[in-house]
Amino acid sequence: RYTLSWVVKNDGAFETSSNTWTDYVWLSQDTILRNDPVLVAQQRVGKLVPGGNYSVTREVVIPDGLSGTYYVFASADPS
Repeated sequence: RYTLSWVVKNDGAFETSSNTWTDYVWLSQDTILRNDPVLVAQQRVGKLVPGGNYSVTREVVIPDGLSGTYYVFASADPS
């Protein structure tokens, strides 16, 4: 088990247009995000005001049998 934490901040001038979205965390064998496995899909409910932020901490299980270097990517609502 590993503990992952991330912070999402609205650096824009306006409140988010959507009231819900999903934060995703992926595990990749290289520095390019493609069709890599999703480790976390965390839904967020509530608009985010300008300058507002939230933080998330989740425990994840890395799949067995992996070796070598891996990279973790995170994105809030990548659509």
